[in-house]
This record gives sequence, C-alpha cells and structure tokens, in this order.
Amino acid sequence: MLGLGASCNNDEGYAKGERYRERFHTGGTYNSGTNPIGRLGKEADYIGDFASSSDIDNFTGGISNGSGAPAIESGTLKVLPTISNGGAIIYVSAIIGVQYKLTFVYDPNGSRNSQGRVRIGTHLSSLDDLADTGDIENEEEGRTQTLTFTPTVANPIIKFSGKSGGLGKKVFFDDISLKE
Repeated sequence: MLGLGASCNNDEGYAKGERYRERFHTGGTYNSGTNPIGRLGKEADYIGDFASSSDIDNFTGGISNGSGAPAIESGTLKVLPTISNGGAIIYVSAIIGVQYKLTFVYDPNGSRNSQGRVRIGTHLSSLDDLADTGDIENEEEGRTQTLTFTPTVANPIIKFSGKSGGLGKKVFFDDISLKE
C-alpha cells in the first residue's frame, strides 16, 4: 500500500516555517535599520498610531526634506512642509521582491491646510519610483489610504508630505501600518 508522504523533508519544512515565524513575529519594537517588516516589530500599527511620544522616533524632517521636525499633535503625525512637497521621511527594512501594503489615515482630525501626498522610493532623489499617492483629494480626509509596492532595495524610504509649503502649513497622518 502506498502511503502519502510530506512534500519536503523535515529540515526543509522547519526552515520554511522558521522564516515565516521570523517575518510575522509580533513581539518587540520597530527598528528601521534591522527589522524586516514584522520580524521584530508589531504587524498592527507597525509604524505608529501616534498615541505614544516614541511613535515619532524613526521619522526625520529638516532642510533636506523641506520640512520642519515632524511632531505628534492630537495623536497624529504632524508634518510641517517648509517648501512645496516637503515632508517627514522614515526608512524601513524590507525584503526585496516581496509585495508590501502601506496603509494610513489621511488628516483624521480635519486640521490640515496643505494637500497631502505619500511617496515610496529607493533613494531620496527618487522618492516615487516604487509608489505614489499623488495629491490626496480633499474628500479623502479621515479615510484610510493604501499603497502597494514591491521593493527593489532592502531599505526603501517612505515620505509623508504636504503639497504647499511655508509658514503655518501642515498636514496630518495617522494609523500608519506596513505589512507583507
């Protein structure tokens, strides 16, 4: 009598299961330099819901990004574009060739006075070569937005920005999550 056997040996099966476990482990904290998405960071609210002051620690702004330092205001990521399309960036560690989904809520508190945009790229000079929302329309305020992309580099850059820059301009994002 013929028996049904496994399609792979035990060692191979264990290795595949271990890689899956590492990529989807839900303990620990986010680290932009060392974590493949989900490996050591939480999958849900992976980048931040901005309820804690540490949710902003991995974002940068400044002159090179055309933005003042990103801040938390009313539990959201507040971006202050000092020039057109200035914004806050975050570097993420990802697996090349695996598709990812970035979700975020655009202007949940209805307080923005610049049109928002989110771009994902391989370098600071090519911030839209992986994905781009384009200018987010006014009627999208308070709604969840989604971008999907497949990285071609291990450390893609995500930029949250405002279209209009200058004194007093601001745009808000919340519940930012990045998942395979």
